[in-house]
Amino acid sequence: MPNTARKELLKLKKVIHPKSRKTQALAKQVKKVSAREKTKLVHHMKQNLLGEKLLWFRDNLEPGAAVYSPQLVEQLIDKYLKRFSDELEQIKLKHSVGNRGKSRQHASREDIIRLTVLRDEEEFATCGLEVPDLLNPKQLQLLRSWSGELRYIQNLRLVRLHRRGLKELASKQSQGLATLEAEVSGQAEVSGGQAEVSRQRRQSSDQSAPEKVPNAASTAESNTHRTNEGTMDIDKC
Repeated sequence: MPNTARKELLKLKKVIHPKSRKTQALAKQVKKVSAREKTKLVHHMKQNLLGEKLLWFRDNLEPGAAVYSPQLVEQLIDKYLKRFSDELEQIKLKHSVGNRGKSRQHASREDIIRLTVLRDEEEFATCGLEVPDLLNPKQLQLLRSWSGELRYIQNLRLVRLHRRGLKELASKQSQGLATLEAEVSGQAEVSGGQAEVSRQRRQSSDQSAPEKVPNAASTAESNTHRTNEGTMDIDKC
């Protein structure tokens, strides 16, 4: 019983009727406080489970990877789906010792693990598994620097990723890279072709340039000047 309802009951100095208004008010208050405590407990449990998931991803990141590609994210999620493999092997080994296989020791733990893995695999194959946004470099850096305190979980962004979407994104990125390389190569070829065409044009223009022909008027003037000079020389003689 919550402390508030307990204090209210202690204040009562006489026995009250079970169907009285006071009893109904106390019952309503107890129910309200119990529902609030239950909601708070469920929230804390979800926060703890989410914190464990984020810690696992933080501890299993590649040390030198500043950016995560879709292929790396898919590999990390596959590793996350197999995180209970060692524990299941140990349980299986314990079952195989002696006659313990009939009693199924740790059966509840084994069932919980199998159901959890089955649910995660189904989500990753269909609607998407909720994981930290590793494709965002800023979020990746925040996850690396996260100290593990639950109050800072709100700073980490979660996204739902599925296998088909990651493969499509990886294919688009590879196609985009191939297109970019082709464009760069094409631009280089065009620049080289333009340079070759300009060089050929310069050569053809140099070869086809006409030689300088003496002007007829200047030639006649020069001959007249020479004739006058000859006449002057004759007169002097």
